[in-house]
Amino acid sequence: MSTNKLLPALVLLFVVCVTSSCSNNADNITIANQQRAIDSLNKVISQQAGPSLQQTQDLYSREFLNMMNILNQIKAGGSEKLSQNISNSIPAYLNQIAGFDNSTLRTVSFYVADKFYSKEHKTIPENLTKIMEMARMQGGKLLSDTCYEEMQCGEPGCIPWPTSLRAADVTKPNSPMGWRYIKGSNCGFSWPKFWKLDCGQPVALEACTTN
Repeated sequence: MSTNKLLPALVLLFVVCVTSSCSNNADNITIANQQRAIDSLNKVISQQAGPSLQQTQDLYSREFLNMMNILNQIKAGGSEKLSQNISNSIPAYLNQIAGFDNSTLRTVSFYVADKFYSKEHKTIPENLTKIMEMARMQGGKLLSDTCYEEMQCGEPGCIPWPTSLRAADVTKPNSPMGWRYIKGSNCGFSWPKFWKLDCGQPVALEACTTN
C-alpha cells in the first residue's frame, strides 16, 4: 500500500487512540475500541485495494476470448444467431449496469442501448425507461462534437484492451465519415501499472454517419 493510501488509515488509528485515551495502561483501551479500530482500518484498506495482477490478466484474457468467439461465429456463418443472442441478453446486462455508480461509461452504455432499441423498433424494458430517457438527453454530450478517423490504440508503455472498439485519432478530423469518441476515455492501460486505465487515445464509439 502506498503512503498516500496508508495515511488515512494511520490518521484514523490516531483519532481512535486519542478518543480512547491511549496510554501504557492497558485498562484505558477497551477490547471494543481495539476492535473498532481494526474494523475501521480493514474498511479503509479494502476500499483502497485495487485488482490484483492475476485478476487483471484474467480480465484481459476473457476480453480476448470474447472477441475471438465473436470472430469465429461470424466466420462460421453464425452472425445472425450471434446477433440474436446478444440482443436477447441486453436487458440482463443493462439491469446490472443500472446498479453501478453514476459515470460517463454507465450513461453512454444506456445511450447506445437506447439508440439500438429505437433503430430495431424494440420495446424498452419498463424498469429501464427512466434511465434510458436520462441517457438520451445526456449521452450525446459525453461524446466529442467533432468526428475523427479511427486508429489502432497504442503508445509506449500502453497496452490496448482486446476489444472491437477502436481508438480515435484526434489529429485527423473526418466529418461526416469519422467517429465520435467518449470524452475522458482511454483505449488502454499502463504497464506494469495494471490498475491504471488511463493511457492511450480516446475510445471511438459512434459513427457520425449514423446521426
